[in-house]
Amino acid sequence: MSRAKKNSASEAPERRDANVSYAGRPVNPERARVAREFATGSVLDIGCGAGQYVHLLDDGRDILGIDLESYETWKSKPELFRKMGVEALGTLERQFDTVLAFEVLEHLEDPGAALLRFRSVCREKLIISVPNCREPQGMKASNLLFRHWFDRTHVNFFDSESICQAVEAAGFQVEQCFLFNKINLAPLLVVVVPFLAPVRKVLWRLSEWLLPQSYCMSIMVQARVRRYDAS
Repeated sequence: MSRAKKNSASEAPERRDANVSYAGRPVNPERARVAREFATGSVLDIGCGAGQYVHLLDDGRDILGIDLESYETWKSKPELFRKMGVEALGTLERQFDTVLAFEVLEHLEDPGAALLRFRSVCREKLIISVPNCREPQGMKASNLLFRHWFDRTHVNFFDSESICQAVEAAGFQVEQCFLFNKINLAPLLVVVVPFLAPVRKVLWRLSEWLLPQSYCMSIMVQARVRRYDAS
């Protein structure tokens, strides 16, 4: 998979209907770690949902979260949020030192145009995550799929190579790209072999240890605005 692909009947598996909610999603430990360590200065969280990472980073930083919908969780600190879409980023009339966009690009019809808009409001750093759509060989052989293939709101599909290419084409220099959110086989084993339920925690740890990194569901990219030498 060398580039982002639009969904079509021939490219993606048949999808079940899904009621996708972003209101109650917990903070992901790896996204939280990267945001805390890499996000500096003023921060814009694009597609912030319920604002979990906005509240997490509200530790004295100048931070703003935007989303197409507003959420009840915004009401505790409404000044940290604004209801708006990516196409309206220019109306902010300012730049931010760090731009976050966790699980956003897979929902947008034109991710390249969106990344250019991200660049227009980004002074220094970009942190994004997208679903990993490169299925490991073992999952293919077992007729298994990452669950994000069944989300009907996803219209773009990335692997590490294609998301890095898209980021760099928008004027950023990728500093780090890695996989995270490894799947775990313990729940499946317990369903198939119920008498293993008492050792579920042991199975969980074994699965984390045995499965290679390619069995991760998500891709994280950390990048900086590319500076061009005027000479």
